[in-house]
Amino acid sequence: MRNTVIKLGVSEEKINIFYPMCDTQENMHIVILGKTGAGKSCAKDEIICQLLNDKIRVIEIDFSNSSRNYYPMNMGRKINLKTSDKISLFERFRIQDKRLEDEADYCCRIVDILCKKCKFRERQKAVILRVLPESLHKYSSEQVTLGMVMQTLSQLDIDEAIQASIHNKLYILKNIKAFNVDKSCWNEIFSKNKYCMTVLDLSEFMESERNLVAELVLENLKGFLKYNIKESLNFQLVIDECKELDYEKDTPMDFFLTQGRKYGCGLLLATQTLSDFKKNERSKLLQSSLMLNFMPAYNEVELITKLIPKSKCETGIAEELEKLNKGECIATGRFLNRVGQVTDRYSLKVYFQIKTVLEFEERSKRRPDMSNY
Repeated sequence: MRNTVIKLGVSEEKINIFYPMCDTQENMHIVILGKTGAGKSCAKDEIICQLLNDKIRVIEIDFSNSSRNYYPMNMGRKINLKTSDKISLFERFRIQDKRLEDEADYCCRIVDILCKKCKFRERQKAVILRVLPESLHKYSSEQVTLGMVMQTLSQLDIDEAIQASIHNKLYILKNIKAFNVDKSCWNEIFSKNKYCMTVLDLSEFMESERNLVAELVLENLKGFLKYNIKESLNFQLVIDECKELDYEKDTPMDFFLTQGRKYGCGLLLATQTLSDFKKNERSKLLQSSLMLNFMPAYNEVELITKLIPKSKCETGIAEELEKLNKGECIATGRFLNRVGQVTDRYSLKVYFQIKTVLEFEERSKRRPDMSNY
């Protein structure tokens, strides 16, 4: 695990509060909760800035083009997933010894992804499993694109109803550039000589497509990590509006929450409410090593109060939550004490700082605006 210290702000006693990302922590996950205008975005941005200052790679999934454009000079870039050729959702990975992923394994993995997300049935799945290897051989390619798959599908002598049902579901993905790129992408993103911050912008997709593409991107990243476990990649995956994703067993988010530490992956998740999550999904989120509860919605106070462990707040947790102002939060986790030791897990009120954000904004005024790739 990385050895990074994040300054959150100050306590009610004006003592600096530091959160260490170290071996003592259960994982590198951070969850930020609070209603609109409570300070979630500023907290997220401050943590990102401090990670970048420490040369920690950050990848952000941006649903609504809300990512701010103040990264240090030459450290960040934004990739429009609808139009860019920088991301391949059907990437074929290379194993640790640089061998190409076995063809049968690759085809099964892509079929599973398509069937899971497009809800194909067994007969449809059997047809796609036939189409993928035929596409690889027909086009003499290492990996498939959606264009190859649809072209090969149209030429198969199969039941027209099955062919049409597959074609119709794949058609909505046809104009998404990421499904028609036949080159490696994650190796380039994780290259040590490339950008520290990569924003994957989903804002140009229709809402019905946005979650599907996000899940596919995360599924693809999950596959890349599992094939590249030789060294820890040491990065933070940032997702605002994280309630949009699926947290059930065997989903990408379940993988990152439960196994992310093994691959050097930490999550930075932000959402307005916990009520949108099922009980088992909340349990996974609450295993995060740091929880920042900003001003909650009125109907969330009782739920959050039950979830916060022992506290150093002067009054009860419910009263503290209701009195929070913008930029104030109840932080729960293991912190550094005055002699630099990691404490047991507890909760306290923190007045959040945005010092590093302001420094980055000042720096950004002295450089051109980042273009959308």
